[in-house]
Amino acid sequence: MGTDGSGTITLENMTADTTLSAVFKAKEAAYRIRPGVNGTITADKPLAGAGEEVTFTFTPADKYELTDVQVNDQSVMENVTVDSETKTGHLSSQ
Repeated sequence: MGTDGSGTITLENMTADTTLSAVFKAKEAAYRIRPGVNGTITADKPLAGAGEEVTFTFTPADKYELTDVQVNDQSVMENVTVDSETKTGHLSSQ
């Protein structure tokens, strides 16, 4: 068995049935938005490549304010920038 460095493998002198398999890793990092009631969450892009920055915007409904933001059930509110006029919050993934 040899390889030419391009991800191609050459099997030579095969004398029996052979099974090949490959494992692929996603080039994109997935995120799922779970907005609470009384506000919205938006992202500046629908998908992100691994290590790529995504900015999330948290907009409370009328008569509500943003009190917490969680990532994987952990509060990250200290990393959220809140606009004092619009009360909209912003969080960068990096």
